[in-house]
Amino acid sequence: RRDLNLVVLEEQFENSEDEFSHSTKTVHRVLGLKDGSLNVRLFDGSTEQDKTPTLGNNSLNFTPFVFCGTTDNAPSVGTVPLLTMAKAALKYYQLSADYFQSLHHTAHPQPWISGLGSDDDVSVTGVMAAWLLPPEAKCGYLEIQGVGIDKTKAEMDAQKNAALEAGAKVIDTNTQESGEARRARQDDQHASLHSIVMCAAEAIEQAIKYAAQWLKLDPSKYTFSVKPEFSSTAYDIELAKQLYEGAIAGKNSFQTYWEYIATGNLPEHEYKDELKRVETELTQMPLSGYQPFNGVNDEQPGTPASNS
Repeated sequence: RRDLNLVVLEEQFENSEDEFSHSTKTVHRVLGLKDGSLNVRLFDGSTEQDKTPTLGNNSLNFTPFVFCGTTDNAPSVGTVPLLTMAKAALKYYQLSADYFQSLHHTAHPQPWISGLGSDDDVSVTGVMAAWLLPPEAKCGYLEIQGVGIDKTKAEMDAQKNAALEAGAKVIDTNTQESGEARRARQDDQHASLHSIVMCAAEAIEQAIKYAAQWLKLDPSKYTFSVKPEFSSTAYDIELAKQLYEGAIAGKNSFQTYWEYIATGNLPEHEYKDELKRVETELTQMPLSGYQPFNGVNDEQPGTPASNS
C-alpha cells in the first residue's frame, strides 16, 4: 500500500468587496500527515489557517484524496479523451473565420473610378446613386475570383469529420461501411466510454470506503458499482434468427428471444436460469392436436356442453 504524504490544491476563493463583484483570489489547501494524523492547512499568502476536519475524536492516519482518470486512477496526469476532437473543433473555428471573410470580399465588390478632376465629387455610392462622370473618366468594380474559398471549405469539412470520428458518441456518417466495420467502430468508442465510467465508479467507491473508515465502520461492506450500458436498440439479425430457431428447438426460451429483439441485449442470467425458462415454457405449451374449447359438444353438434 502506498499512501499520499502531501497534496497541494490550488483553489479560488471569493474576494469581492460587494455583492456585485466577481473577483477571486488564489489560495492553496495543503493536505498532509503530521505525527501520523491527517492535517489540513489553508495558505492565503503568508497567512496560514488550520482546516483539519474533525469528526468527534476520530482522526485519519492517511490522506483521503482520490484520483480519478479516464483509463486508470493513477496520480499521473493522463490524456484528455476528447482532446483530438477539441483541437479539430478549434481548427474548424479558425478556418470558418477565413472562409466567411473570403465570402464577404467575394459578395461585396469594391467600386473604383479614375480620371476625375479635383472639382469632381463622387462621394455617394450604392444602388440608389447615379454617377455623372466626365467623358475621360473610367469606372469599374474590383472583385476577387475566390479560388481558395473551395479549398478552405474542403478543409473545414475535413476538420468536422475528424472531430466526429474522435468523438465518443456514435454518429452516422455518409460513408458506406459494412456491419462488421460499424460494430468494430462502436466497440472502440464504447471501450473509451467504458473505461471512463468504470474509473469514476472505482473512485466513488474508494471515497465511500474512506468515509466508512472515518466512521469506524468496516469498509469492505460498502461498495459502489455502475452497470455501463451503451448499446442501442438495434440487434444482430443473424443472432435473432438463431435465438428464434433455438427457441423452436427447445434450446433456449422464447422469452430470451423476445428480450433480445426488444432491447438489443442478451439477458444477463446464468445457464441454469435459462434452462428453467425453457422447462417452464415446455410445460405450459399445449399438446399436439390440442384445440381450444368452444363451448360445443363434439358428439352432438349444435348441443351445448354440460358442466360435468
